[in-house]
Amino acid sequence: MILPLAPLPLQPSIHSGGFLNPLIASHNSSLCQELLTIILHSSPASSPPMSTTAALTQSFATPFPQKTLGRLFKWLRVLQFRGGNGKGEVPEREYDRKKDTSKTLVWDLFQALEKEEFTLHYQPQIHLDTGNLLGVETLIRWRHPRLGPISPAEFIPIAEKTGLIVPIGYWVLKQSCLQYQRWRSLDIPPFKLAVNLSLRQLQEEDLLNRIQWILEETQMNPKELALEVTESLVFQDPAQAIARLTGLQKMGIQIAIDDFGVGYSSLSYLKNLPIHTLKIDKSFLDDLITIEKNQVILQSIIELGHRLSLQIIAEGIESQEQLDILKEMKCDYGQGYLFSHPLGLPEITHYFQQAILLDHSLLSFTS
Repeated sequence: MILPLAPLPLQPSIHSGGFLNPLIASHNSSLCQELLTIILHSSPASSPPMSTTAALTQSFATPFPQKTLGRLFKWLRVLQFRGGNGKGEVPEREYDRKKDTSKTLVWDLFQALEKEEFTLHYQPQIHLDTGNLLGVETLIRWRHPRLGPISPAEFIPIAEKTGLIVPIGYWVLKQSCLQYQRWRSLDIPPFKLAVNLSLRQLQEEDLLNRIQWILEETQMNPKELALEVTESLVFQDPAQAIARLTGLQKMGIQIAIDDFGVGYSSLSYLKNLPIHTLKIDKSFLDDLITIEKNQVILQSIIELGHRLSLQIIAEGIESQEQLDILKEMKCDYGQGYLFSHPLGLPEITHYFQQAILLDHSLLSFTS
C-alpha cells in the first residue's frame, strides 16, 4: 500500500523539531539508505499511525510502502532516543527486551493524540487582595490505557525530546481556546486564559502563523490569552525569543515568564523582553516561613517586577501563612492548593458558575 502525500495532522511534529530534520537537512542519503537496509532485514515491527506514516513519506519526498515505513519509524525512534552507535547499528533486541516504562512511553506518546488520551485541567489564578478570579492556567493530563495516569513531569520531557511537544502544544492551545468560547457561551464573564508555550514551539519559524490561525479558527480574543514560557527557555536564545515574543505581543497576547528566579535570570534581557507577567517559582514559597533569605529574595523580585510595570503571580501557595506574607509584600496574584487543585472540566465549570454568583470572591471558596 502506498500512502498519499496529502498533509495530515501529525506532519508538524516531523518537519518542525522532529527527529528526521538532521537527516533531511544534511541530505545524508547514504545514512537513510543504510537505515532502510537495516530495517528491511530486521523482524517486522508494528506500523505507526497513518498520519505519522504519511508525514514520514512526505519528509523523504518518496512514496514508501507502509510496512517499510513502519519499520523505519521504529528504528529512527530507537536511534534518536537511545542514541545508537553512529554506524547504523541499532540494538533492537536490547531495546525490545528492556521493560523500561520511559521507553515504552515514547511509542505510546506518538499515538496518544490520535487516541484522545489527553485531557485538560485548569487551575485558578486569584487576585490576592480581593480574592477575585483572574483566570485559569491550562494543564495537560495523560491517562495511559494500561498504566493509568502519567505525570506531566514524566511525559513532557519525552515529548520535548522527540519533538511531539509541538503538535501537543498546539492541540492544548486550540482546545483551550475552544473551551474558553464554550464557557463564554454560558455567560461566564471574560477572564485570562493562560497556556504554556514550549521551547520547541518558540523555535518554530511559523509559530506566529500557527497561533494566528488558532485564534481565528476558535474566534479567541487575543487580549484574553496569556502564553507562559519558562525563564530558562527564553535565555537559550534571547534574540530569537525576543523576536517571537514581540510578534505575539503585537497580536495582543500577554506574555508571562514562568518559574522566574530559578535558573538563568538576567536583568539585562529582562528589561528587553515584551512581557506582562512574572510568575515566581514555587521553590521560593516552600521555605518562605522558615528561611528569611527566601523572603528577602521574594520581596526583591516583587519590587523589581512592579518597577518594570509587570504583574506578579506566585505559584504553589499552600498555606494561609504564605498568603499573608505575599499580601504584605504586595504580590498581585497567586495560584496553588490553598485556592484550588487543578480541576477537570465539570469541576472548573462549576467553579466559574459559583464565582459569578459569589461576585468573584473566591478566596475562601471551595468547589
